[in-house]
Amino acid sequence: MSKLIEYAKELEEKGRFEDALNYYEMAIDEKGCPFDIRKDIGQVLNKLKDYEEALNCFDLVLTMDEHHIDSLFGRAISLIGLNRWVDAYRSLVDAINLDNTNANYWYYLAIILKEYD
Repeated sequence: MSKLIEYAKELEEKGRFEDALNYYEMAIDEKGCPFDIRKDIGQVLNKLKDYEEALNCFDLVLTMDEHHIDSLFGRAISLIGLNRWVDAYRSLVDAINLDNTNANYWYYLAIILKEYD
């Protein structure tokens, strides 16, 4: 992992989301940058409540790997933030189909189902 990404993750853990975002963006230009760096950017954008931009990041990763489970989950969180419940449900079902042991997927799925109860 690059030093920029490591530092971005440290900043994110400290709640310095804007700074973390800047370092993730710088890491994109590095040779050997992981293809799914946009997933990390999307997670920070979700924390900043920029759900539309976060959704774009997750969708970009999913065009490269439609089974990228972290992006499916992040996408669902963005969609919940945008009140797009049906799309969020579909994204969570896709994630559960890949890993049905993650309690977070089931938790958010229950929230959506409760919304439609």
